[in-house]
Amino acid sequence: METTHIHSFLIFLIIIIALLLFIESFTIYWLIRIIKKKNRLIKQKQQALNDCSPQKESDNTKTSDTKTKAECDNELFVELNRIIIDESLYLKPTLSRDELLKRMHINKNHFANLIQKNTGTNFNGYINNLRLEHAQCY
Repeated sequence: METTHIHSFLIFLIIIIALLLFIESFTIYWLIRIIKKKNRLIKQKQQALNDCSPQKESDNTKTSDTKTKAECDNELFVELNRIIIDESLYLKPTLSRDELLKRMHINKNHFANLIQKNTGTNFNGYINNLRLEHAQCY
């Protein structure tokens, strides 16, 4: 009788260990998928930034660099604006500049310049203008 209890207990332990191994394997698989997805997004952002980086071909690159930087800044603002409007982030009361900085992968000075050049106001003014436009529509 005691040996059947020991066998039952051992089978129970084996089942628990197998279940834990399955859960751990699934967790690792899930985390790897998340990491791969983030890596793909980072690669896309890097390619977009590389496409916007100026190419040095000759000494007269000063004007072409400025134009390329302006085009790149315009593309970044269009992407920023798309994210804010499509996801209705401007309606979120806790929306912060830091949250958008992380999503856009740019520094705060570049971000402030993008907003200022494209909207003529600062970040808070830009978000408040979007909120006012939304309120006027409803």
